[in-house]
Order: sequence, then C-alpha cells, then structure tokens
Amino acid sequence: MVSAPRCRPGARGLLALLLLLLLPLPGARGQCGALPGLIRASHNDTSHTEGFPIGAQVTYRCLDGFVKIPGKSDTVVCLENSEWSNLGEFCNAILCPPPYVITNGFHTGQSEQEFSFGSVVTYKCDQGFSVIGEASIHCTTKDNINGEWSEPVPECKAILCPPPYVITNGFHTGQSEQEFSFGSAVTYKCDQGFSVIGEASIHCTTKDNINGEWSEPVPECKAISCRPPPDITHGSHISQTEQEFAFGSAVTYKCDQGFSLIGEASIHCRTKDNLNGEWSGPAPECKEPGFDTRIGIPGIAIAAIAIAAAIGATAKVESHQRIDEMMD
Repeated sequence: MVSAPRCRPGARGLLALLLLLLLPLPGARGQCGALPGLIRASHNDTSHTEGFPIGAQVTYRCLDGFVKIPGKSDTVVCLENSEWSNLGEFCNAILCPPPYVITNGFHTGQSEQEFSFGSVVTYKCDQGFSVIGEASIHCTTKDNINGEWSEPVPECKAILCPPPYVITNGFHTGQSEQEFSFGSAVTYKCDQGFSVIGEASIHCTTKDNINGEWSEPVPECKAISCRPPPDITHGSHISQTEQEFAFGSAVTYKCDQGFSLIGEASIHCRTKDNLNGEWSGPAPECKEPGFDTRIGIPGIAIAAIAIAAAIGATAKVESHQRIDEMMD
C-alpha cells in the first residue's frame, strides 16, 4: 500500500498561515464602515462607529436651525456590497421673516435678503431718539419648523429734557411748551432793569443717547446798577449814604446856602444796552448868585455893560434926529 506523501512540519505551518491570510478578516465580511457625514444633519446611532451589518438602516436628524425638506430621504442603508446608500443633504435652514423697519430708526440687516436661524440684527435710532426695548434680536424657532424673532421689535422714542427752570426776575421763550425734545432751544430774557448773567440761549442735548439734558446751566437775572453819582462842589445829593444804585433809582441834588443850582436837580439810573447802567444826565453845578455861567464873569459887570450899550444906542439915535431937523 502506497502512503500519501507527507508534508514536513515546517511546510504545514506555512500552508496554514497562507490560508489564514487569504480568508476575510472576522467582522469585515458583510459589513459597512463608518457612516457618511452630512453638514446639516447628524445620526442618532451612537452604539458603534463602523461594522454595520448588511441591511442595517440609520436615520439622520436635522441639526438645530434646520428643517427637513419634504419628500427627501433621511435614512441610509448598508447595501450588499458593504457600501452605504447615497444620502444627499435633506435639511434647509429655518428662516425668519424680514425684521420690521421702525420709525425714526433702522437695523443693521437692511441690506440682507434672508435671515436664517441664528441671524442677529441690531436696531439703532436716529439722532435725538433712544431705543426702547431690546436693541439686538436674533432669529430662533420654537417648533423647529418656523422661524421667529427672539424679542419684539423695539421703538425709537424722542429724547426729552426736563422743563427748563423759571428764573427770578426773568422768563424764557418756551414757557407755553409741554415737551422739550432733543434740539429744542429756549432763550432767557430778564425783566426791565435786570441783565442776563450766563448763556441766554440753551438747547436740549444728550450725552448717553438715552437721557436729555440742557446744554448750559440756567442763567440768572441780575439787577442793573449805576455807579455812585458824582459829588458836586458846594452841594450834595440826598443818597450819599447809599452803596448801590439800581435801575430806576433817582438822586436829587441841592446846593449849600448862598449857591444856586445850575442844571437838572434830579437824575436817575437807566440803561441803553440792558447790561450796563448809566445816569440820565450830568450832575448839576452849584454857583454863587450873580454869576453868569455862560461866560464866567460876574452878573454886575454884565448889567453895567448892558446899560452902557443902551445909553450909547440912545445917544446915537438922538444925534441922527438933530441932523435931520437942521436939514429941514
């Protein structure tokens, strides 16, 4: 009996190793690898990352801010060839309607065509108006289908200043107004005899775009006064003990005994520019009796000259009369 040829022990080991290498690896035959990745969706199978059996199905879910497109597949299948079935993007971004345009303001997205989930717009107001409400809003969703804005649209409200103060001995031009909005101006004026100290005109402004304030402190009305009236030689005035002479004040001069008052006895404090006071006229003078203030010589001399002139004129007339008689 002829026996079959036997392999040497070393040859048998080499043959077994070759057969092992030619066989598929355990778990690789009839399985799919890693799941395909999508930009807008993710799968919910976290049990393993590869080695899915033939026929296995995995369903994807749209990420937050995206919604499934009706009619498109959201599932992949491990095929007989150990490949996953094709799966395209099946999610669209959730969109919000265009944000409202507000009166006296605008928003930062007015040049955009679409506002997808997560989009942010910020509202700003025109000069003189402040934002009431949330300035920034973003596109969100409650049902993962429809987009809506996170907050109500804000408003732009006029910035107002408090009513300007009423001042003593004066008034302002806005006393009939009820509101003083940004840019409003009032001018202060003083009663007669008083002058404005400070800025006469102030306007409503703002430093923080929220609260209104006046551009300058409120002015004051200060009494217009004159300097003390001048003293006169050989006379006095009845207010020499006074320190101040307000608008409308009057002083009266009188002369010492034996002197006559030349000029206006009383002068009063007045103003021409509503700022500075001045006296209504020069102070009078006190002169000795018989003194002619026109040429500065005694009145007796004036009288003598006048009498002499009159006598001379009379003599001249009489001389002419005699000449006329002789000729007749």
